[in-house]
Amino acid sequence: SKVVAIGDIVEAVVLNVDAKNEKLALGLKQVEPDPWLTLSQRHPVGSKLVGRVRNLTSFGAFVEVEEGIDGLVHISDMSWTKRVQHPSEVMKKGEKVEVVVLDIDQENRRASLGYKQAQENPWPELAGKYAKNVETKGVITRIYEKGVVVNLPGDVEGFVPLAHLGRPGIKKPSEAFKVKDELPLRIVEFDTEERKIILSVREYFEGKEKELLDKYLAQHPSKMVKMRDVVEKSASKGE
Repeated sequence: SKVVAIGDIVEAVVLNVDAKNEKLALGLKQVEPDPWLTLSQRHPVGSKLVGRVRNLTSFGAFVEVEEGIDGLVHISDMSWTKRVQHPSEVMKKGEKVEVVVLDIDQENRRASLGYKQAQENPWPELAGKYAKNVETKGVITRIYEKGVVVNLPGDVEGFVPLAHLGRPGIKKPSEAFKVKDELPLRIVEFDTEERKIILSVREYFEGKEKELLDKYLAQHPSKMVKMRDVVEKSASKGE
């Protein structure tokens, strides 16, 4: 119903004749040349184009490059500076986006597109801004067993390992930290090739006044310590 209506006069190609069952199989698209055969000529690898986001999946987004032809933007090709968890963090269904053609598989009718490739790679510039020992601040966006992911100025992500959170006595970050907490940080590793930034709260406070560290620890009390205090108070009261 999106292509034809009852009563329309259309041109079609006969695909198959089933004389026994008195059936004809017809095709509408076969009237026109197969667009996949010349897609690489119209949109060669490396070229930029604007397409409409038709669908989002857990592994990427399908973008319409021409009417009836979709290409896939894999989730790994959506951002230079963040590990995207779901395409909806970057794109919305129905919006128009600029993409770069990465590959065209004519035989299997597949096109690979890149979203981040349509933008300049910021990592060479970030190398100077986030060089080792540079101090900055970051906001926690995700919490894992082995550390936290923080968003840094410039909309770039970094990772703070558990041992570098500067909070002794915790076995996992969620015992003392939560999403949206702001942390004072020092860069301990910047890897342009792997595109990762490792940061440390512990090293940030090295050489700083003890009062600053005490204030930080007070802002991030351990839940385990609180629970221990409750148990000890209850025991002292004979409860």
